[in-house]
Amino acid sequence: MNRKSKILSILIFTIIFVFIVLSFLVVFTSCSSDIAEVVLTISGKKDNIYIRVKNFENQIHQGGRGFASPHSITIFDRNKIILAKIYDRDFEYVSIEQIPPYLVDLLLIKEDFTFFTHKGIVPRRILVSILKNIRYKRNAFGGSTITQQVSKLLFTDQTKTISRKAKEMLTAFYLEKILTKDEILEIYLNIAFFGYGRYGVAKASEFYFNKKVEQLNFAESAMLISIISSPERFSPLKNKEITKSKISYLMSRALKVGYINEKVADYVKNDFIENYDFQKLGTNSYFNIENKAPWVRNYVLSFIEQNYGLLKAFEYDFEIYTTIDINAQFALQDSANTYISEILPQKLSNIEDENKIEISSISINPETGEILSFIGGKKLSPVNEFNRAFYSKRQVGSIFKPFLYLYAFINGIVTPMSIFEDKPLKLELENQIWEPKNYGNQYYGNVFIFDAIKKSLNSVMIQVTQKIDLNKFIDWFNENIALYIDKKTKEKIMPYLSIGLGTFEFSPLDIATMYTPIASLGNARKPYLIEKIVSHQDIIYSNIKEETYNFVEPKYIKELIWILAATSQKGGTSYTAKIQTNFNYPVYSKTGTTNNGMDSWFVGFTKGLLTVIWTGYDLNNGKTQLTGGGFSAYLYYLYIQKIYPFFAEDYNFVDESGKLVNICTDSLLIANPNCPNTVVIYLPNELIPSNNCNIHQ
Repeated sequence: MNRKSKILSILIFTIIFVFIVLSFLVVFTSCSSDIAEVVLTISGKKDNIYIRVKNFENQIHQGGRGFASPHSITIFDRNKIILAKIYDRDFEYVSIEQIPPYLVDLLLIKEDFTFFTHKGIVPRRILVSILKNIRYKRNAFGGSTITQQVSKLLFTDQTKTISRKAKEMLTAFYLEKILTKDEILEIYLNIAFFGYGRYGVAKASEFYFNKKVEQLNFAESAMLISIISSPERFSPLKNKEITKSKISYLMSRALKVGYINEKVADYVKNDFIENYDFQKLGTNSYFNIENKAPWVRNYVLSFIEQNYGLLKAFEYDFEIYTTIDINAQFALQDSANTYISEILPQKLSNIEDENKIEISSISINPETGEILSFIGGKKLSPVNEFNRAFYSKRQVGSIFKPFLYLYAFINGIVTPMSIFEDKPLKLELENQIWEPKNYGNQYYGNVFIFDAIKKSLNSVMIQVTQKIDLNKFIDWFNENIALYIDKKTKEKIMPYLSIGLGTFEFSPLDIATMYTPIASLGNARKPYLIEKIVSHQDIIYSNIKEETYNFVEPKYIKELIWILAATSQKGGTSYTAKIQTNFNYPVYSKTGTTNNGMDSWFVGFTKGLLTVIWTGYDLNNGKTQLTGGGFSAYLYYLYIQKIYPFFAEDYNFVDESGKLVNICTDSLLIANPNCPNTVVIYLPNELIPSNNCNIHQ
């Protein structure tokens, strides 16, 4: 048989096959509901389906969630205030009368134009679907009516099989017999998936537009309907061009049937979608009364998913009690909004950077390890879900310096009064020349260590680092400071001189963990957020607090933290931010800036409150150079001044081990009233000079 004959034979066979299938469907459809009832009766499923449908209708009419189970996951803060309550499906019933008529009309134009005349299926559509599947050799075209889609959602597992399709068609015929057309539409519009966990038009309108469904206009309704077949793929949150093409297709169909005119079609296809801004319209839905802390909610759900599975959590109605303080969380979220909307636009030199820049923050109680608040980014949304506070590893810059200085204090390598020459350095390392520079290329000559820390001088830090056995330092650091940091991160810390400039990468949570031994005067604490999980009054998880030990005498840490108070004083790296935000509480802090200006860090702490702030560019593509004092410090001061009186407590710098001493910086002895240059500094007893200044009598 030649090629032409073979093709002709296949064509004839296809035509005969199509004719037979079409004839069968036409005959079957004419008495479809009766046949379906008989088949379902014989199979013993008729009563189950009838009861299922009627129960479903009763549930949604009474404000229930229809096919969704009545289970939930509830997240509490430390004071048992609800932070979030999550149902297994985010659903809210609305009657067909509440839904704008044009939304229903657009649905029918797009999905099922003959809905009010067919009896459950449309044979022609099924045949077209079969032919397309044969042509493209894949099961991609369904040809389902709205009745079939209701049947699929309620009674099948939604797998793409012939048996499922047959069951879907059979139950669709039966639904047409026991429900009115409006009832079928009402069910469908209440259970259709609109992406990102939202089911039904009520939740979709709230999510995408922050509106009740009754308030949707024509263009908004068109957008929802245009993406309904694959909402997350076609969503404007992912790709506006794809959404635009889907809306264009819907408008073309509406125009073709005479439902709208050219002017309306052009507006919806072009102007509306171009101006749609989810960040302004949709984000508010994340801050409703049942989701007061969206970043916390996402973290907790992720923890539950990994350790128990969400299905189990819903089935057993998990109650998760966290260490989060709702007042601190709200203060952080509110301060972040101010920082984003007012501070960043003023400080960024390129307007494009406003969309590139991101933030994160975490606060813990260093005495206990409890995480009090955190945010993982500017705004949590489906396009911004990455939790930078916990998982974003970034170069940390100068906020690493205090660990080296503390080691140097403990081992007597330097003291706060040691003097180094702050100068340009030119070092030969492995046949390469390295020239580390101070920020702004400024040098101050002979300086005390306390001034080097205050001004965050790179030159002095490198000179101190040269005096340290870095292998021993890393061992000490990993065993004491980084005790609870993951092994993979610690393994990347190498004994290079650049360690003093923070060239290794840590997350904000890592930094908070590493600063805990400093803020708590020597006790390493493992930060934690989930206190316990309860199911039907049974505790199924309880946080096990790690045993702590004091790895160093507090006097050495007090030497360091007293100097860290100077970074926010005149001449310090965050002084300007402190003044401009009207902050007037005592804090101990360190700024950090990476060499390429892509990361801005700030660490601030007191006896009861430790906070880490990061501002930067995820993709290292910003044009504005960032600094710790010029950016992240502002968010810290905005936030902490709102909660300081409720969480923070100052340190006691007078004890049996040391005290505050007024030192003459000319003689390095105890200052006399006539000494012109003095500094008040905490010193351990063994470092306190025994004599008064002999220069200024």
